[in-house]
Amino acid sequence: MVCKNNCLFCFVHNLPQGLRSSLYIRDDDYRLSFLHGNFITLTNVSETDIARIEEQALSPLYVSVHATEPHTRAALMRNPAAAQIMEVMTRLASHGIRFHCQIVVCAGLNDGETLDRTLSDLASLRPAVLSVGVVPVGLTRFCRSEAIRRLNDCEATNLLIQLDAWCRKNRGEQWLFAADELFIQARRRIPPVSYYADFPQLENGIGLVRLFLERAHAVTQPPDRIETPKKVTLVTAPLFYPYLRDFASRYDKVLGLDVEVLSVKNQFFGEMVTVTGLLTATDIYKALAESSARQIIVPDCCQKEGFFLDGLNVVELQSKIRGSVCIVASDPVSLNERILDT
Repeated sequence: MVCKNNCLFCFVHNLPQGLRSSLYIRDDDYRLSFLHGNFITLTNVSETDIARIEEQALSPLYVSVHATEPHTRAALMRNPAAAQIMEVMTRLASHGIRFHCQIVVCAGLNDGETLDRTLSDLASLRPAVLSVGVVPVGLTRFCRSEAIRRLNDCEATNLLIQLDAWCRKNRGEQWLFAADELFIQARRRIPPVSYYADFPQLENGIGLVRLFLERAHAVTQPPDRIETPKKVTLVTAPLFYPYLRDFASRYDKVLGLDVEVLSVKNQFFGEMVTVTGLLTATDIYKALAESSARQIIVPDCCQKEGFFLDGLNVVELQSKIRGSVCIVASDPVSLNERILDT
């Protein structure tokens, strides 16, 4: 099922030409939501689809809500059919269907009082609503809409204050979560493990930093020296750089080992894009032009099945730089093993 919306902030719609073909598929399929956790809008489900979801108990579903006020949601998605989200969710909830929801916050459009209404409506569907993730809109230099903008630092801070108030209303039931990016932008500490419950919104960038920090505690201290000297470069993006640099500092006193953390600016999508998962091979090899590292460690979130977003594969990246490229899982244990592997 192909998405019939034309959202103001649609990442796929705003992609430039020339990338790998799979990136241009805008799926909005409830089957993929149930099977793989893809977020859907529920704007294209027919009566037959709803009956099938109910009959086969396809739950939980992952739903992009953004706003529950009909006019606002229809305007955000530029689709009149998007207005009736509460009616559809209420019906499905009455048949035992559960939901993980996301709200992409766009400054001046679905924040403030509109967000309060959205959260109030979703809270009324508890416990059918299992979790709600609130993330800031991400815009690239290819965005064609002038009606949308990112949150500034002050707005990010105020949004967290607003969400804090809602969390206090939850009376210990943690179902509302803010994106890691919001805490970093607002210069607030990443919350403790207890904030994230069972980490239901990791794929939304919610809890990834905390999970990394917690897993880092399980990594044994490195040796005092290594037999074969080596230099390693860890690739990341600006958002995660401080946390990876802090992790890498454990190797600073290991004789024979030089670990560099490289913060790669996203020239392809624009420097306002600061997450590691949207780095392209082109930006990585340009940033590595002056590196003398023998081993380049690139996190696996940058590529899928060997290909980066700009269509280059790992072999092509390898051919453009000095040193060997290693794709490594983005967790402290895997990084540690690769860094110390001789």
